[in-house]
Amino acid sequence: MRKQIGSYRLEGVIGRGGGSTVYRAFPESGEEPVALKVLSEDWAAEEKGIQRFLREGRSAQALDHPNIVRCLDVGSHEGRLYIAMELVEGGTLGERLQAEERIPEREALEITLEVARALEYAHAAGFFHRDVKPANILIGRDGTVLLADLGLTRPLSEEDLITTPGEAVGTPHYISPEQIQVGRVDERCDLYSLGCTLYHMLTGVPPYHKAPSIARILDGHLGEDPEPIINFSPEVRARTLRLVQSMMQKKPRQRVPSAPALCRRIEEALYGPRSRIVGCSVPVRLFFHGSLLWRVGIVIGMVAVGAWAVFLGWNKSEGRAGKSSRVHEVEGMGAIDNRVQAEVDFREQKPLLHRAKKREDAILSVPREERLTETTALDMIRQEMKGYLKREDFGRLDGLIRRIDQEEWNLEDRDTIGKWISEARRKKVRIQREIFSALETARHKGDVQVVRDHCQRVMNQGDAMASFRARQILAEVENRVIEVRVPEVPR
Repeated sequence: MRKQIGSYRLEGVIGRGGGSTVYRAFPESGEEPVALKVLSEDWAAEEKGIQRFLREGRSAQALDHPNIVRCLDVGSHEGRLYIAMELVEGGTLGERLQAEERIPEREALEITLEVARALEYAHAAGFFHRDVKPANILIGRDGTVLLADLGLTRPLSEEDLITTPGEAVGTPHYISPEQIQVGRVDERCDLYSLGCTLYHMLTGVPPYHKAPSIARILDGHLGEDPEPIINFSPEVRARTLRLVQSMMQKKPRQRVPSAPALCRRIEEALYGPRSRIVGCSVPVRLFFHGSLLWRVGIVIGMVAVGAWAVFLGWNKSEGRAGKSSRVHEVEGMGAIDNRVQAEVDFREQKPLLHRAKKREDAILSVPREERLTETTALDMIRQEMKGYLKREDFGRLDGLIRRIDQEEWNLEDRDTIGKWISEARRKKVRIQREIFSALETARHKGDVQVVRDHCQRVMNQGDAMASFRARQILAEVENRVIEVRVPEVPR
């Protein structure tokens, strides 16, 4: 096959689907081959198809991560839109599942971890995928895992409603309940779809594979538990089963809260208790992972410290006993006065004890788990906000604020959290203003290196709008063009 589309020479068809055809192509410059995705003529006649295709190109251009397929170019040729992407030599996870039926537990978790890292980056940049499934996960010949097909991706800053009322977007076997109900969705829908993908890898079949129709599949996602994994793979460990269950919770608020949290849980499922002592002191790590000589030395040291503590405690108890006997000799002379005073104190203290008991009963009337959960949740939110501000991780800060807005809080907690959010936003704006002020000063002085440093700092913060502005300034300083111009398609 010999055909030219724009500046690309087509060599053969890689695959078809989703209203487009993917070709293996070579640019005129003679560089490495690319995957050229061309919108079909039928979809090019519909405004919805054009918008989805352009959204895919823009989303891919905004994301640069080792586990996301890179977009190289977006353009139009004779009324046909195309996207030039990185060519991945290998196949999709879906093709491998068809060939192998099931994937070993450890390898399945490793693939899931790579995709979760890609989602963590996309969510921090302000995008979510909405169609995570095996067919959109590419596995290179070197084992690299990449997330592809960003056609359903949309910015989180837009109104979080799916396309049009009454139309669910996604793939039936992997779609999240909130997408089916065509309501408010956020990045947690990707975590549910990834959980369904992990279920497919462990069992060899997608969730609700026995359902006779698409409607029954969707009903399953809304209110039924999938067939237990152990019915297909009895050897799967309990911690992996709990991980899949936490990813496939029907209600978003009961699901794994974020992609970073999911990455941590997958690492725990992969590495087990070893991951819990990474942050421990050196003696603890040496005791668990060091040689026998180290272990014996640590035990001897602990015994010596314990013996010294017992010796000191015995000496102190001797001193206290001597002092106590002398005090009782002196107080014996006024024993009667002491008893009278003690009775007076008891009568005066009784009302105070009664009021304290009532306060304690009022506090205990609230379930202990609920009190601990609310307090812990508020403390975690406060600490998480402080951490993101300290690291200038504004993408994750904005994601945390969006999740907080969707939760239900009592009035007192909502006022408290609202003050924290306002304070965090003010600090974020102040930091960004200081950076852009210094950036403009360096720009007027012609100090290109300082401009680069400030722009890189802004882009590392994960704020999509600020990053775009920094890229524009950097492009102007370096005399580059970063905008992709796509001619209008004739209707």
